Amino acid sequence: GLWWSTLAAVIFTPVCWSALWFNARGMYGAGRAVTIVSCIAGICAWAVLLGPESGIQYFLLVVPPCVYWMLPPWKRRAALCVSVSALLLFAALEAAYGHLPPWWPRLGRGAEVMYWLNLGGVFAFITGASHFGRVGILRAETLLMDEQRKSDLLLLNILPEPIARRLKSSPA
Repeated sequence: GLWWSTLAAVIFTPVCWSALWFNARGMYGAGRAVTIVSCIAGICAWAVLLGPESGIQYFLLVVPPCVYWMLPPWKRRAALCVSVSALLLFAALEAAYGHLPPWWPRLGRGAEVMYWLNLGGVFAFITGASHFGRVGILRAETLLMDEQRKSDLLLLNILPEPIARRLKSSPA
């Protein structure tokens, strides 16, 4: 347990920092890609290592809504590909769990607690991703309204007010 946790921390800490580094430099696409791939890889690794009793595999079901919130509208095809991949990985894990050898590590008495903690984590993750997406949408809408105001003021500076209003009400 401790060995795997240490290994995970050694692997995923730099990955998380690299995603933050990309975002801090305005390379949001790279930051999102690193985050999505590392989350899916981490979920799969832990699900395989801890087995079906852990419930970690259910985090793969969180990937589709989170990806749709994280990626901009023009990246919907990529979001669909990532979502389908996560769902296929979930199905593969569930199918593989039925064929685990008897010597596979089991969680024992802590399995039920771990399962409910992970299921709770899934719901917390969905809530956080929903909030993150909503904040992003509100920010984009605010920026759009600001640009609309600037455009209206520019139009009023160029044309007389009656003509600007007529153009705005019927652009054709």
